Amino acid sequence: MTCSKCGRPVSVNATFCTECGERTSPSTNSRMTTSGGNPPGSIYLMVTGIIYIVFGAIGVVSALTMGVAGAALGSAFGLGGLLGGLAFLAMIPAAFSIVVGILGVMHRGNLEKAGMLMILGIVAVALDLLTAMLFQTFSIFTLIALAIPGCYAYGAYLNKNTY
Repeated sequence: MTCSKCGRPVSVNATFCTECGERTSPSTNSRMTTSGGNPPGSIYLMVTGIIYIVFGAIGVVSALTMGVAGAALGSAFGLGGLLGGLAFLAMIPAAFSIVVGILGVMHRGNLEKAGMLMILGIVAVALDLLTAMLFQTFSIFTLIALAIPGCYAYGAYLNKNTY
């Protein structure tokens, strides 16, 4: 980690900078970073956040398409309400993905938000597991779908433990 005042390397457990005497405790100096200037989990959060935003947008478009197609087919077979409801349900995790992605990208360098981001990552893993169980789809894509929120939560965990 580096001191936010003088930029010199400081031990992670140090209370004061040995060069300038600046207090480095997390409560008074939340700008402490690793040697690269970014918290260690910021890359994980940025990459997985962007993936979440892209897949969330694809999910919203897919749900809207499913809703339109469902309304057309539903009117022909009398299932419009059911198919429209399913399309709405499909939109919820897609919107959640977009929110999680935006928060991850926005707060990737904010160590104070790491706990919240870690919880979001864990919730995302739980939602992906629930979706896989509901639709009974366990495949390589399920593993990929679990790896993304897992990496997201891991990046937040790394940031949380930077203090």
